[in-house]
Amino acid sequence: MDRLRKLIDPVRLLDGLDWLEEWNRRQSPFLRIPLGLLFCLGGVFSILPVLGLWMLPVGLLMLSEDIPWLRDRRERFEGWLRRVLGETRARRQARLEHKKGY
Repeated sequence: MDRLRKLIDPVRLLDGLDWLEEWNRRQSPFLRIPLGLLFCLGGVFSILPVLGLWMLPVGLLMLSEDIPWLRDRRERFEGWLRRVLGETRARRQARLEHKKGY
């Protein structure tokens, strides 16, 4: 269970999103759009060994920089995720302080 929790660590997820967003901003749309489409196409063919369903969200994140409709959805999702993580972090901190007896 700890291994799974470490793998799906929300802070790691946010760091990955920030890194991808920064990389996306630095690249040309002539690189982002074909790469995003290729990742989405690879996500559709997820039954093949190397390609996987993980490629679909990565492709959509790449395309979201150039497509306003996707950009709005991405920004709403990131805001929601940051709110949830802030609440989770505060609850975890309160639980640790309660256990220590502060």
